[in-house]
Amino acid sequence: MTNISIIGTRHESLGYCNSEELYSIIKAINPEVIFEELPPSLFDEYYKHKIRRNLETEAINKFIINHNTIQVPVDSDDVPSDSFFEKYLSILKEIEGSATQNGFHYRNFIDAQQTHIRNLGFTYLNSRHNIQTYIELTKIIEDSLNIFNNEDYKEAYKSWCIINEERENIMLKNICQFCENNTFENAVFTIGSGHLDSIIKKTTRLHESKSIKLNWKFSIS
Repeated sequence: MTNISIIGTRHESLGYCNSEELYSIIKAINPEVIFEELPPSLFDEYYKHKIRRNLETEAINKFIINHNTIQVPVDSDDVPSDSFFEKYLSILKEIEGSATQNGFHYRNFIDAQQTHIRNLGFTYLNSRHNIQTYIELTKIIEDSLNIFNNEDYKEAYKSWCIINEERENIMLKNICQFCENNTFENAVFTIGSGHLDSIIKKTTRLHESKSIKLNWKFSIS
């Protein structure tokens, strides 16, 4: 059976969560294939021309120096515009700066999450505690949007959710298609830890429905 170890990550280093730690995790798994939360159209910019970099690509670049590993960028090439991201960030900034109870709870959750990531690194990113934090943050965001009653914000957030849902479906579809056409034993899939709750649910359904049985491995503590 093909084993796919899912590693919840983040794109920027913070304390104990850094590229060296991720490199050590990948090295211990020693995958033949690495599936990456990366659009294929950006692959060369990170790995050939190296004009872009993030925590994950730094770790993977170090690993592939001495390992004959197949890299598969599986994210969607339909990348939203900068203005789309800016509008979403403006929603978060307004909630964070709010003097309401939602604003208070949002700041506390974010501060605690950052502290845990800094001190515990990938152990925290791949934990039930972190998954639950994202669930609570989502509740705060949605409740705040109802209070703000700003139609532009509501539409932007709805689009954000739809795009992430589509991205996850595309990534899992691309992984399954690769596995159907290639034979190997061990792979890793690096993806932002905010996706873990949804990915766990979706891979459970895939395991039950797909003719090809993949062993999706999560290190959730």
